[in-house]
Amino acid sequence: MLIAAGPDFQVGFEDKLPTANVDVAREIIQILDLPIPPEVAGRGLMEARRNLPDKPSSEVRSQILEASRDFSDGRWKQIFHVSQYLTVEYMDEGNGSFTKK
Repeated sequence: MLIAAGPDFQVGFEDKLPTANVDVAREIIQILDLPIPPEVAGRGLMEARRNLPDKPSSEVRSQILEASRDFSDGRWKQIFHVSQYLTVEYMDEGNGSFTKK
């Protein structure tokens, strides 16, 4: 959970787009109007900002990645739910299970 307050953020706004901790540094750099170093990952949280004339796209692409491996006593199956927003990928959920033979 991220709660942000201040003159740059909308009041009472709930962000439905994928976000992660990696986005916080870029957002702070953008608010301070500093140059963004190329090694800074993530994206700014533009949709949460006040007074930005152009709101970003709300298109989120999602996919499910699955992998499995057989062992002598059963099978391991791994599932990842991944979202992509703009140029950033977010690991939404990951689950694994083992099924015995």
